[in-house]
Amino acid sequence: MIEHKIVASDDTTATNLAGRVTGASATFAATNDQGATDAFGSGAVRLSGANHILVLDTPAMTVANSGGVVGVAYNSVGTAILPSPVVGSRVVASVTRVRLELQFANATSGSPFALNATNIGDGKQVVIQVFWTI
Repeated sequence: MIEHKIVASDDTTATNLAGRVTGASATFAATNDQGATDAFGSGAVRLSGANHILVLDTPAMTVANSGGVVGVAYNSVGTAILPSPVVGSRVVASVTRVRLELQFANATSGSPFALNATNIGDGKQVVIQVFWTI
């Protein structure tokens, strides 16, 4: 099972960007595949059919007024990965909104890196730091 939590850099509170993500939680929660009509879980969803994409439940954004930096802070999975931030329109929970999403790729090959239990096994983790303005 893949889990996520969305917290500030102190690893305990949902402040700063984390405070702008609806449902963000400092407690680990299951990261499930979600279709266009399914709701977010604890502030994020992994897209069905594109499970290398993690969409955050952010307020409506405009591309011109947002920006930031995303990086890998820790990775124990054995594959170098690259998270790329994208601000784009997605339908999640039957709501179309421009949101922040992270698209994960194998840093060597450039191919999509699925966020699943095969790629991220038991006891492994990937920590992504996101510094973003909304």
